[in-house]
Amino acid sequence: MIRREPTVISLSPEDLAELEEELEEFKLQREIKAQQRNLQRSATVLAESDLLETEAPIRSGVAHESPLQKPAGQQAPYRPPSQSVNAGPNAPRSNPFFSQQ
Repeated sequence: MIRREPTVISLSPEDLAELEEELEEFKLQREIKAQQRNLQRSATVLAESDLLETEAPIRSGVAHESPLQKPAGQQAPYRPPSQSVNAGPNAPRSNPFFSQQ
């Protein structure tokens, strides 16, 4: 494989200063664009949240709103515990796959 000698560029101090200024300007422009995008995003989020707040019905005097629309004081009826759980160790084993030998 044939290799050629690397190209060497000689820059004057003025050229270097100009390149540094362009690089700094490029970085600043990129930062400004990023800030503009962030502002647009936050404005969109704020506008959406304002829209949701105006559309949501406001209820006064309700401390907790149930997703099932049940009154907060209503409770489930009492159910006795399962007999299979409360039968205790005296209950015969009903697993057909288990046998004591």
